[in-house]
Amino acid sequence: MASFNVSGMDGLQDLFKNMERMPYSVIEEMLDKQADVVVNAQRQTAESMLDGPHNKGEVKKAIKKGKTKRKKDGLVKYVTFKGKQHGSRLAEIAFINEYGKNGQKGRPFIKVANEKCAKEAQDVAEKVFDDWIESL
Repeated sequence: MASFNVSGMDGLQDLFKNMERMPYSVIEEMLDKQADVVVNAQRQTAESMLDGPHNKGEVKKAIKKGKTKRKKDGLVKYVTFKGKQHGSRLAEIAFINEYGKNGQKGRPFIKVANEKCAKEAQDVAEKVFDDWIESL
């Protein structure tokens, strides 16, 4: 007859109980550090992929992290494009650069950046979480 042994369940249960009590400030710090990583990655790829005669670096400069917002599913922090150039919102210019339009191929600098920095963004959030767990 087979037997099933589990060790460490008490510690896991305690971890989940502590997660329920995680302060807003810890979650906000996790999101903030992740947003910093994403902003830097998007700025780097914007600089390298959007090079051309019309590029004045405004799209790169426009990449900003927003404030933490409470949604029904939890907290979020958006990385967006703030400002205007040539009468158009820089978010629209970034969209056209990302996906293209008739006669202009897309240059997916946002997708490339997000894929490139996903592990680093996860790692910085995990560090904040681990530091909080260790402080309990």
